[in-house]
Amino acid sequence: MKGFEPSLFDKLFDTAPRSRGASELRRLSVDELKDTIARDIEALLNTRTVFIGEDFAHLPECDSSILTYGLNDFSMLSIASHTDREFI
Repeated sequence: MKGFEPSLFDKLFDTAPRSRGASELRRLSVDELKDTIARDIEALLNTRTVFIGEDFAHLPECDSSILTYGLNDFSMLSIASHTDREFI
């Protein structure tokens, strides 16, 4: 068996899961593996947080949960503003 096993995410979103035999697993080439890793890293780095810390001030457990995962959205900020630059 050559190749790499697809990630759980790839298995969940397989577009043709029944096209191969029941015992046959799909194997990824090195290039396919690189593409899936690049896609997953891109998705992680492009994740924006929807909630800010003040939304959960009364719920301290939520402050360290997945609800606050991601980067702050700074697309509406101006690089010309000193305050916005400090935030970025």
